[in-house]
Amino acid sequence: MLDVCNVLHCLVYIIYTMLSTLTKVAVNKMSYQQNFAPPSGGYPPQGAPAGGYPPQGAPAGGYPPQGAPAGGYPPQGAPAGGYPPQGAPAGGYPPQGAPASGYPPQGAPASGYPPQGAPASGYPPQGAPAGGYPPQGAPAGQPSGDAASAPEEVENYAPSDTTGLQSYDGYGQVGFQAGEFLPPPPPPSYESDAPPLMEFGTAASITDEEARAAMLEHVSQHCCYGKGAAEQMTITNITPSNALHYTLETFCEGRTTARVEVPYFGDAVDGPFNGPPPAPWNIICNPAQQFANNAYKLPVPHTEEVRVCGMCIGCGFVRCRQCGGIGRRSCTSCGGRGQHVRHEDGRRHHERCHFCHGSGRSNCMRCHGNGRVKCPHCKGAGRVKNFIEMTISFKNYVTDFILEETDMPDELVRGVRGVEVFNQSLPQVWPITTFPVRAINDNSVRLVEAAKRAHPIERQLNQRQILRAVPVTEVDYKFKDKTTRYWVYGMERQVHAPDYPQQCCCGCTIL
Repeated sequence: MLDVCNVLHCLVYIIYTMLSTLTKVAVNKMSYQQNFAPPSGGYPPQGAPAGGYPPQGAPAGGYPPQGAPAGGYPPQGAPAGGYPPQGAPAGGYPPQGAPASGYPPQGAPASGYPPQGAPASGYPPQGAPAGGYPPQGAPAGQPSGDAASAPEEVENYAPSDTTGLQSYDGYGQVGFQAGEFLPPPPPPSYESDAPPLMEFGTAASITDEEARAAMLEHVSQHCCYGKGAAEQMTITNITPSNALHYTLETFCEGRTTARVEVPYFGDAVDGPFNGPPPAPWNIICNPAQQFANNAYKLPVPHTEEVRVCGMCIGCGFVRCRQCGGIGRRSCTSCGGRGQHVRHEDGRRHHERCHFCHGSGRSNCMRCHGNGRVKCPHCKGAGRVKNFIEMTISFKNYVTDFILEETDMPDELVRGVRGVEVFNQSLPQVWPITTFPVRAINDNSVRLVEAAKRAHPIERQLNQRQILRAVPVTEVDYKFKDKTTRYWVYGMERQVHAPDYPQQCCCGCTIL
């Protein structure tokens, strides 16, 4: 009997609890409906978008309840704008539909933050050019501005406008192209100096054995020459002589100037505010080697000026010339067709191009879809540093005279070594006038006088004259019934034998 009473008591308690819960739910629902009355057109059917479709003829946001203001009444004692929820920032939470990243925090600039859809790197600061500056480190494929407003890219761009650039004394109007040589200062006078003492050496000659050994060596270097003639020939006469080779070298320096522009990234500027630039020929530059051609490029001190890049007009980027700023080009994989044709089992099968996904167009490989590229002239800096660059050229001018009395061609003497009988190096040499051979004296005077007038726009730094005696031996010989000759010349014992009798050995045919 006691157990039955306990069970009944428990059932009554459970029923009471359920009724209380249902009553509270009903009350809350009625309260909610009073505060948020449904629109006059009713609720949208299932499957409608989260915001619901507006009733026909009603505004998109629905009509507010009658007698209440459009935004509803605030609770009594609350400010007109309502209290923010606890823990929310003073400025309130953003409305529904805000981006995942939220709205900017308090303290944003008066101009506000960029609208939704802006690239990850943001928009350019106020005061930037119309196209904006390119953001540093912008990811590929995300253009940071309108490529159509970017200046057009110029291939092989070379600046030419010198408007606003300062001119300097001694340099004249310097352009971007290499100008004429700057006139050198007048050379010093050497007329009062006495000519130095000139001493001449002697040359060498060769013997019969050396002449035959030179011929054998010459024959061994030609695969089609037979060595029988060199071994069996009979030398009938040897005539030794010396070819004289006079050489005059004039080492000169020339200087030209031109304007140069390099990207400016905020480094130090050596401008005219540091003082006037030095005179063109007061800039010191020494050659690495005398009597050798060299060229050096040096910036003229105190001539640097910073100005806007003339190619991108200060933007730092230009329109891509390959895609014309569009950012997309015809797909290189399918040729713009959007599909590939595959032949199998005698039938044609069309497959969608996986590179362009069937669109027939793909991102430009040069600009990665941006439509613009970094300015190649200023490297994206937007500004360039302009300065005068001086090109210093060291050139060695060589003139010579060869005196060779045999029938051997004279030009063979230039390429071989000889005995140096005279060598003189001075800022201005004196011509040879006391050598026993008059032809050498006359031609030395002629070449030295001609060198004084040959390079008026360059400064003469040094001169050197060398007289060499190159041994030349004429060898007459007989082989079988043929009598001919050859020459052995130079310290290397080179051979000139145009009439060698066995120039084509057995079994070789000259076509």
